[in-house]
Amino acid sequence: MKRHLLPAAALAAVLVVAQPWTATTLVSSITDLGTLGGEFSDAFGINNVSGDLASVQIVGRSTNAADCLRAFVWTAPGPMIDLGTLGGNYGAAWEINNHGQVVGQSDDPSGQRWAVVWTNTGSGWAIENLGTLSGGCCAGARGINNGGTAVPPTAAVARHSGGPAV
Repeated sequence: MKRHLLPAAALAAVLVVAQPWTATTLVSSITDLGTLGGEFSDAFGINNVSGDLASVQIVGRSTNAADCLRAFVWTAPGPMIDLGTLGGNYGAAWEINNHGQVVGQSDDPSGQRWAVVWTNTGSGWAIENLGTLSGGCCAGARGINNGGTAVPPTAAVARHSGGPAV
């Protein structure tokens, strides 16, 4: 299945419909998710927690005030939360599962980019480097299922150590 990347405002439009999607469903308003203090944001993933719009979470990337691209999570009514990095300036969140686990990519202090998973610990977001099959740089995770299995673009599957029991 091919995924299409949507701007944050377009993806946020799905939040305003509290009924099941049909061919005749109309969007009555659009919610601006904002930014992390920079010029733009992109939303890439939305979870399916329940029909309660207040519990839906959206993930993506946004520039911050220092013009660094950072991964974010957004829950109504906002604001965005910066998920942090492995010590570098770059992060992007591509997908979120129904347990609130987020996968994406982050760089370390040397600028190498790694596949990561962020987990909400209750007191903040913890980041875990998923590594690579070869042990060398670089990777990015593009999907995660509700069992906590992340899928990097190379189609190798990594089990996140903090994933829920399947």
